[in-house]
Amino acid sequence: MERLNPRVLVAEVPSVAPRLRAILGEYDCTSVGTLAEARRALAREPFNLVVICVQFNESRMFELLEHIVNDERLVDTPVVCLRDEEGPASPPAGIALSAKALGARFFLDLRKLPDSETGNARLSQLFRHLLLLEADMNAYRAGRRDDVRSVFGR
Repeated sequence: MERLNPRVLVAEVPSVAPRLRAILGEYDCTSVGTLAEARRALAREPFNLVVICVQFNESRMFELLEHIVNDERLVDTPVVCLRDEEGPASPPAGIALSAKALGARFFLDLRKLPDSETGNARLSQLFRHLLLLEADMNAYRAGRRDDVRSVFGR
């Protein structure tokens, strides 16, 4: 089976862009810096994953997350929200809770894993596992229960 390259929309802030490229470099990433760019990208083509930084477009993470969960075409797209280096030193726990309540699959704190080869490799592995799980769940939901294939191929 041919291997596919998962498409990832990355709603980022400039200071985190290099790290996210290192973590997500194996995927077909589309980076956006504004809510309008994100909405246009989501309207143009489907994505296997959306990654949103808390400080995206002057803290508009929740607006983008709400847009995704309220759009029938996008509601099943997994979203990972990231606390990035630009955020407050000690964000309220409510941000993570609110993101998950709105439909984010994960809320990750980039500060908890070092910006190093080892830390970034662990984050890359987490994203890979998430994409594999989501692809298998989508196949299951589509009725292909006996022939679950991932977005990466077999």
